[in-house]
Amino acid sequence: MIRNLQSISSKVSIRPFSRASILYKISDIRLTLYSKPNCGLCEEAKEIIQEDILSQEKFKRYKVKLKIVNIDDLKNKKWWIKYCFDVPVLHIENESKKGQLERVFHKMDEKEILDKIEKMR
Repeated sequence: MIRNLQSISSKVSIRPFSRASILYKISDIRLTLYSKPNCGLCEEAKEIIQEDILSQEKFKRYKVKLKIVNIDDLKNKKWWIKYCFDVPVLHIENESKKGQLERVFHKMDEKEILDKIEKMR
């Protein structure tokens, strides 16, 4: 048994996680902002996300994008029904963790968003 483990361990390269591999998980993050026209909080939310969060090097490097969904558009009726009185709403999802979702409602706070992104990594 020990001899088998030794032969396996000599063939397997074990490396600790690097900072790059940890940051790589950021590329799995998907941000979706549910918004509508003539909404001051929605405009403020877009600004905070695009200028304060996505402009940070770790997000730029891994090309994390913000998808904006106009809930007033007829094709987005499902989201209008769900969020018509709650916009802006930010969904934070991780592609590798299907089914898990973090939300930020109304007033966007940079620290809260960053904490929830970290939680989803």
